[in-house]
Amino acid sequence: MHRYRNALFSLGLILTSTAAIGDNDEFRPHPACFEPFVPSTNNTDHPASLNLDACSDRHAHRTVSQFLSLTRYERSRGEAGVSRGSLAYERITGRDDSVMYRLVDNVGGSGIFTMLVTGRETDTASGRVLQDIETHGLGDRCHLGSAWVGQDEDNDIVVGVALTPANVPHLLAAPGFDMPNPERDRYRVRHAFGGHFETAQTACPTCCIGEATYALAKDGNCWDLLDIRLDSLQPFEDSGTDTLASLLHETARETPEGYVIKAESVASIQRDLIAAHPNPTDTARAQFWLKRLGFYWLASVDGVAGPQTEAAIAAWREWRGEPMVYGSPMLTPEEANALAREGLRYDGTRLQPMDEAWRDPTFAAFRDRLRRVVLTRDSESLIAMTEPDIMLGFGGSGGHDDMREWLEHPESGEDVWRQLETILPLGAVRWGPDVYCLPYTGCLPTRLLAGHDPFTTVIVTATDAIMRSAPDGDATIVRPLDHDILTLIGDSSAHSKSYYPVRDSEGNEGFVSGQAIAFVIGPRMEIHRSESGWRIQSLVSGD
Repeated sequence: MHRYRNALFSLGLILTSTAAIGDNDEFRPHPACFEPFVPSTNNTDHPASLNLDACSDRHAHRTVSQFLSLTRYERSRGEAGVSRGSLAYERITGRDDSVMYRLVDNVGGSGIFTMLVTGRETDTASGRVLQDIETHGLGDRCHLGSAWVGQDEDNDIVVGVALTPANVPHLLAAPGFDMPNPERDRYRVRHAFGGHFETAQTACPTCCIGEATYALAKDGNCWDLLDIRLDSLQPFEDSGTDTLASLLHETARETPEGYVIKAESVASIQRDLIAAHPNPTDTARAQFWLKRLGFYWLASVDGVAGPQTEAAIAAWREWRGEPMVYGSPMLTPEEANALAREGLRYDGTRLQPMDEAWRDPTFAAFRDRLRRVVLTRDSESLIAMTEPDIMLGFGGSGGHDDMREWLEHPESGEDVWRQLETILPLGAVRWGPDVYCLPYTGCLPTRLLAGHDPFTTVIVTATDAIMRSAPDGDATIVRPLDHDILTLIGDSSAHSKSYYPVRDSEGNEGFVSGQAIAFVIGPRMEIHRSESGWRIQSLVSGD
């Protein structure tokens, strides 16, 4: 079906031969080198670099087998001779020393997990080192599982991700910069398509309907969607999602192998879906599509967005050619974005503090109560202020039981309280009538910080912050900082966490106190309003 496809392998492996590590035809590190990355080890801190030669030497006594493109070893048995499964990988190289390892972690029985580990391999005096490591966990079988890996004609690494009907709206709701993640994207899908689609399209892991092709971006930090290929559009017609089914029919190119939707066509599908929601002021679903158009958060004109909801709705109505019914002046998209820029006081190099809690007194009261709970370390009161299915991370943790267990453990409990102490002093962003996100530094849309790597970007939150020439409070002042957007440079781990090496937009380099900045991918939480009032829906860190 795909020109990139190397082969489609059954995950029930039959091993027929043995291969030596360090084969002259292809570099093959020992599979045990990748144990720190697999979900079965419950690791949260993956190494940023890995000496593959040294690791292979350390595990050389463990037998390695080769089947087609998979290199595999059997883990040593646990207590009472219980099998601990196996770990295998497939290695794909790209240009500029880029490489990807597709890990297949078989923990025994039907428990099989797939993960992608990407980076750059460099030969050093101490051996071959995998650097700039990034990981991405895949789903189960057809439910966002790994269908194939390979290279395109430009020698870029590409991946095929298996799809069920339920995965397609995830791709349409959030097509850019990464593969879909059901836990992360479920609220986007719910707002975009309503609750009906969630129940009509289930994520059946064996309901294979097609594939999505992604290419590893040049910086190795994200995945770019290339196309969506569906064997049939019938599941969307059967589910009653008439608008989506008709748009897929209009947009997809029918081929002998199925229906093909190019990544550049996704925007047109989104714009047409907006037309199905004529009242953009009173539903979360309409607000979602308003954002996608660019007149609420994601600005399509100049890449800047803001919280001026009324102005954005006016611009949206003018775009549709409809009169404004609330007496506000008609605005062009350019004027709406100008107001957004003024509201955020954002000039591309600085981001002034913002707090929209004042827009809803009930939310402001909830936040005040939450601050008191954090101050007194009242675990049961905190749990009562969260949703029963609260999301606590991107690895599947969540719910009241997990949260109570975290809070009762001395180390993880203190980490939760510290995260809340970091979040609450900073301002909140209103995402909709019933949704707030905080802090503002981690809740702004990707396009607002276009050109900034979220993993290395920090925002100055202190009003009197200073860039110094060394990681010392008495070091020479390089320049005062005014809520600058800064980039981490060098090896931040080599310095005390009280100071970080940074570069500003003009190229000045120095050190800034960790107390004066916030990480874009630092701790953040979403708070939703339901029939029972305001409740914390998620408390997460990372991408």
